[in-house]
Amino acid sequence: MVTKNTANNANNALNILPEAANTAVDNDEKYLSFALVLAITIMDNLVKLIGTDGFVLYTYTLQDTATARAVFNELARRLKNFNRQEEVYTTDYLTFRMKYIYGVTLFEHDSKSILNLFDKKGYPVLSESGEPGSLDDMYLDIQARLHGGYASKKFLHLHEHCLLSAHVTPSVEKTQRGILIKAGRKLVSFIYADNESRKNDIFKAVVDVIKS
Repeated sequence: MVTKNTANNANNALNILPEAANTAVDNDEKYLSFALVLAITIMDNLVKLIGTDGFVLYTYTLQDTATARAVFNELARRLKNFNRQEEVYTTDYLTFRMKYIYGVTLFEHDSKSILNLFDKKGYPVLSESGEPGSLDDMYLDIQARLHGGYASKKFLHLHEHCLLSAHVTPSVEKTQRGILIKAGRKLVSFIYADNESRKNDIFKAVVDVIKS
């Protein structure tokens, strides 16, 4: 059901955004094509456009969260239409182009689940957080899509919550508290292991996958 408020928010979004559907930003501050946009995120009244290098290209600051939601939805629709030959993945708070993703991890920190998405250099370019367990389905869905549709990236299932492309050239090492998986000097994933036997088993399993 489309309410009057919903319609007003949609109209406000169209007034704020460029007339040309292939343009992400066109105002007195910046001009930006969707060709440069990797992702769109929303947080409160802020809608951010993320570039293919993982940095923020532009931030729309809206008057309220309802208008921000309408702007996010419209930008997400336009990003998908602009990249009709690509897979564009959308959640309630994030829309991104799958072809730029070279890894996905899921871990818990400070009683939160955190999902990270990595580029071809091993940098975490996007992330999403939520209550423990709330991102499990999203992780499994993205993992399945990457494994199934991007064979040329040679994805490695390094452990239960870490899928990384071989092109990133991952490394693995032991620490006192567990196992680190890295891309160069950048931390990709950490597996806690509280005894030497388990640590050795995990280390060997990850190394075997990398060597395979």
